[in-house]
Amino acid sequence: MTLNTRSGTNAFHGGVFDYFRNTVMDANNWFANRAGNPRAPEHHNDFGGVLGGPIWKDKTFFFFSYEGLASICPRLP
Repeated sequence: MTLNTRSGTNAFHGGVFDYFRNTVMDANNWFANRAGNPRAPEHHNDFGGVLGGPIWKDKTFFFFSYEGLASICPRLP
């Protein structure tokens, strides 16, 4: 759970983020490694951004936030 409170401003502000995880960057599971099994494919990409700014100066403001997730997790037998 994420809770943010922001006061309005008369300037536009924003930000972006990206979290990337791939099979190439992961170590093999100890049990799978001992059995000679290859790493299970795993691809995880969490991305998004925020934007805020004025609608009417000193009166009304907006804030927009977006988060996307693309994930392929390994299947266990």
